Amino acid sequence: MLLRAAAGLLEPVSGRIRVGGRDLTGRGYRTFLDAGVHFLPAGRLEEGLVTGLTVAEHFLLAGGATRFFIDHEGARQEAEGKIADYSIVGTADSTAESLSGGTSSGCSWR
Repeated sequence: MLLRAAAGLLEPVSGRIRVGGRDLTGRGYRTFLDAGVHFLPAGRLEEGLVTGLTVAEHFLLAGGATRFFIDHEGARQEAEGKIADYSIVGTADSTAESLSGGTSSGCSWR
């Protein structure tokens, strides 16, 4: 529960959460993300990813879209870039459950 509160996923029972001198207590996860705080759940398929969605679609969800239209091509390009950067065995069209999860990051590495 401490880690969830420290990432803005739960409201702390007491005390304050400060990141970079800024009080983020009671703020949402998006505010914590903007401050550079990320939460990586232990159960990637239970809490972290949406079964049936592709890697590219997960980038759409994680991107915090601010536009009216969905940029599918932009998400695909971002996914392909991350796949190359992190040597992920899969494609932008791979589903979350098709990745092996062989590491703590939930990705399959070459």
